[in-house]
Amino acid sequence: PGNADASCPQHKLYPHTGNGRCLPELRLCVAVGGYLLLEVRHKAVSAGEKLRILFVCHGNICRSPMAEMILKEMVRRRGIAEQFVIASAATSTEEIWGGRGNPVYPPAEEELERHGIPCEKRQAVQLTRADYAAYDYLIGMDRANLRNMQRMLGGDPAGKLSLLMDFTEAGGEVSDPWYTRRFDAAFRDIWAGCEGLLAHLERSGAL
Repeated sequence: PGNADASCPQHKLYPHTGNGRCLPELRLCVAVGGYLLLEVRHKAVSAGEKLRILFVCHGNICRSPMAEMILKEMVRRRGIAEQFVIASAATSTEEIWGGRGNPVYPPAEEELERHGIPCEKRQAVQLTRADYAAYDYLIGMDRANLRNMQRMLGGDPAGKLSLLMDFTEAGGEVSDPWYTRRFDAAFRDIWAGCEGLLAHLERSGAL
């Protein structure tokens, strides 16, 4: 931005290089003196390359697989499923035993089915450091997820990490139905976040 204060050590500009589409990532940072700066990070995606999105929550049996299935259904309905690779993962191993992950939690699957969204048979998997290079967007459900993601991935040098609700006007965190038992509330949050994510991709020229 023209009025950016370069005194902020976190304020950087990553220029678009090479051929392909440019995906801007927007972040707010605080400059010296208390000014708010907009940090713009650009990521080049070659023409024809798929957008790779990984949703992350604590156990990978409720919120992140719900987000995976919801976004898969959204892009399928729009006829753009072939442009995406969409998956989900956990920050913990609580739902993984002897190398085998638990399936999607039945109440989460039932909530998806209530909205006509198919739930693929899958098992919980844990986030790995290799996922940082493998995905364009790594999206957590709450701030605890995001802190764990940053720790497990060794930081976020390319600005790939975010919260799902960052893509909505409301912001905040996705309601955790493991504690609230409100799978309907979690669904509403995730649906809004996925709609916001797609709108962001459209505005950025990625779609």
